[in-house]
Amino acid sequence: MSVGKRTHRTKEGFTLVELLVVIAIIGILIGMLLPAVQAVREAARRIQCGNQVRQLSLAMLNYESAHMHLPPGIQTADNAFGQARSESGLNWYVIVFPFVEQEPLFDDVSEITDNLTNPNAAFNDPVATTVIPSIICPSCPMEDRNTVRPDSGDNAGKANYIGVWGIEVNGNSDWNDLAADPNTYDASVYSGLLFLDSEVEIGEITDGTSNTFIIAERDGAPISDGRTRAAATWCANRRAQWCNQCLGPISQQQAYVINTVEDSNPAQWNAVSSQHTGGANFGRADGSVEFVADTISGDVYEALGTKSGGEPAVNF
Repeated sequence: MSVGKRTHRTKEGFTLVELLVVIAIIGILIGMLLPAVQAVREAARRIQCGNQVRQLSLAMLNYESAHMHLPPGIQTADNAFGQARSESGLNWYVIVFPFVEQEPLFDDVSEITDNLTNPNAAFNDPVATTVIPSIICPSCPMEDRNTVRPDSGDNAGKANYIGVWGIEVNGNSDWNDLAADPNTYDASVYSGLLFLDSEVEIGEITDGTSNTFIIAERDGAPISDGRTRAAATWCANRRAQWCNQCLGPISQQQAYVINTVEDSNPAQWNAVSSQHTGGANFGRADGSVEFVADTISGDVYEALGTKSGGEPAVNF
């Protein structure tokens, strides 16, 4: 009886070439997947940001229902403390806090200001460093405390939304006129909804609430030479005429178009801006939110910043 030969199969592994091919394929797949994941995450952040803008817009409308006018962009010391406009003022954030479930913080600020003979001190108080996640855009690269705006203390709580001040009047910037002489300005020339001691009634928005912006975004992204767009702060204003801390212009000037990188804008006023690709979120005076492309026509953009400019309603 003969015994047949046994055959032994050797188990072969990957060759070096095959292994490199597999690694290359995995690398390509990961390279394709990461941008998609990042895009999904940014889309979620943009939606969250838009929801926050909506809540603030609705808070302003709730304030209007209670007081029969929209909140002041800044309530100056003249009204809040019985002192000159060059002194401190409460901005719209603080004023609408009771309508966005921040009444304890509103009470804290009120207590500080009521007990001061010099209201400037209120905005260097530790309460001003409070971080409020619901007013911070999740896409903004700046840290949660705004260290680049010394007009509100060196470590003030950041905010990423500004009230819409309006556009230029008679070829001169409203905001520069105010900074030059905050005590003698004419409130009737301000074309937007939020400005110094503003108390705009809904009936004054003759362009229509759905055609008028009330809130816009501002991020803290770098511009150039170490400067940033500075974002905003919620903790009022150490000097009332420094309205750029919580308000902003709607203008087709290159220095103020959406997401501009122009750094020559006067008086440190910063444009509407965001880290959302291609535009920024805006809140309308009817409580709705619109993502506006940074390619929007300048004329249309300015029209949306006025409350009674008489411009026809347009789709954009």
